[in-house]
Amino acid sequence: MKALAYALAGSVIIHTLYFTYTLLAGYIRTMFYKPDISGSWEQAHYLQSEVAFGASVSPYVSILTFLAGTLFCGFIICIYRIAVKKAQ
Repeated sequence: MKALAYALAGSVIIHTLYFTYTLLAGYIRTMFYKPDISGSWEQAHYLQSEVAFGASVSPYVSILTFLAGTLFCGFIICIYRIAVKKAQ
């Protein structure tokens, strides 16, 4: 039961780090973006009439990645415990 709690905590930490990194990377790219205004006039083209921001992710995919992370962390914990028992 304790291993399951550690595996869940590991999955939460992994997902938190991933989403934090994604947000920080987007923020930093936005802050340092410098458009090339003079180069834009050389190649004129039609603009799209619709713009999509982000991507839609199914809640099932989020649940599956969370469960996969939990299984991965649980597997690592089990391997670690076996290695510690053999070392004693």
